Amino acid sequence: MHPLPIAILCLIVTQGIFHFIPSLVNSLLIKPSGILAAWFAGAVPSIKGNVIEFASLGLEVQVTEACSGTGFFSILLATIAYLLLLYRPSRYMVITMLLSVWPLAVIVNAARIVFSVASRRIAGFFLSPDYFPIVHQATGTLIFLTTLIALAFFINYLNRHGTRNNTIRA
Repeated sequence: MHPLPIAILCLIVTQGIFHFIPSLVNSLLIKPSGILAAWFAGAVPSIKGNVIEFASLGLEVQVTEACSGTGFFSILLATIAYLLLLYRPSRYMVITMLLSVWPLAVIVNAARIVFSVASRRIAGFFLSPDYFPIVHQATGTLIFLTTLIALAFFINYLNRHGTRNNTIRA
């Protein structure tokens, strides 16, 4: 059986869950990402709903549902499912990779928030405010694509070089 249908199913199911249970998005992705983004930026956050305020930096960042990381979480889960089914690693590797989806999604989304704010500040010197949405989108896309490519290389590396006994296959 080809792994692509299962990866697509993972994508559809997780997006459906996040769509019908918005409080899950807030508690699992928005708040942890905001707190971690504030820690990355060296600020103390004040989180009110989906607005993260960095008072010490004089910033107020609104993390909407579109920027909450749900899409990346779903794509990350689907990508990991696809790669794991393609390479067929050991059960230990499957469990480890699946458990790493949520922390990785939160960390990468927090990094995306910090880089988006920084790129907007830098772009403010060179571009008119009309271009800020493009800079925001490009920054997020670059962060997410870099993570997915690095993850694919990591899983491929583990598949080729194995673990201590030189194999990760079941």
